[in-house]
Amino acid sequence: LVEGWHWEPRGYVLFTSKADWVSGEDDNGVSNVFVRDTVTDTTTLVSRASGAAGAPSNGDSVAGGISADGRKVVFVSAGTNLNPPHTTAEVYVRDLVTNGTVQVSPLDSNAAGSEVLDGVSRARISADGSKVVFETLGAIDPQDSGFTQDAYVANADGTGSPVWVNRSSAGAAGNGESLASGID
Repeated sequence: LVEGWHWEPRGYVLFTSKADWVSGEDDNGVSNVFVRDTVTDTTTLVSRASGAAGAPSNGDSVAGGISADGRKVVFVSAGTNLNPPHTTAEVYVRDLVTNGTVQVSPLDSNAAGSEVLDGVSRARISADGSKVVFETLGAIDPQDSGFTQDAYVANADGTGSPVWVNRSSAGAAGNGESLASGID
């Protein structure tokens, strides 16, 4: 079963699949994220720990987006082996040149590794691969009630704190769900 794909005109196709035959490196029966380079006719497993032979995610992963040059991919994963310890879905960026995978969604610094995020369901990456937008029910900003799905922007290298973006110019929170549709 192949779900959700994204076509890039340079020849990169980003997709999520539960099929174990897509890559010889993936036989764990969970959804994984892949990039297909239609120019070189190769498929690369993206949802994996850092390193050229990093372990595939041990939890379901969903494709989010790919940078314009095809180098960086953002995805959401419930895998607990990508940046342990955590128990909820997190947002990651994989650099296909350096083979590094970094978590861009934060852990709560006040509670020794407890999760801030809940219900992360979508992430997108900017064309230049420097920023990520994601949505979550978690209240990362102290003024966010965590009552509705909100959008945050983070650095794709995992540095700094995410910025809450779906609020008014005066800083007022929205009173309904917001989705992370894209970033440039």
